[in-house]
Amino acid sequence: QPLYKDLEKYNPFAIVDEVHADSPAEKGGLKNGDFILQFGETRTMHEIPKQIHENMPLVLKIFRVSKNEGRELLDIKIVPAKWSGQGLVGSHI
Repeated sequence: QPLYKDLEKYNPFAIVDEVHADSPAEKGGLKNGDFILQFGETRTMHEIPKQIHENMPLVLKIFRVSKNEGRELLDIKIVPAKWSGQGLVGSHI
């Protein structure tokens, strides 16, 4: 099935374009190129900041396309926390 069919089906609202090394996002398993279907309780970009609280675990529902595993729907758990970089998550979408 073409990739666009899966994207129409899952309807991601964001794509991860950067995950910093040693960040909470990396430790939780988030990767560049992941399509975000749900971030905590929200499915919209403008609600994301309201979901991020230090030491309060977040579950992200993602759709990932990779050479080895193919296409996967995953739940990624991130625990926002202070780290050596900016913010509490360490990724950019």
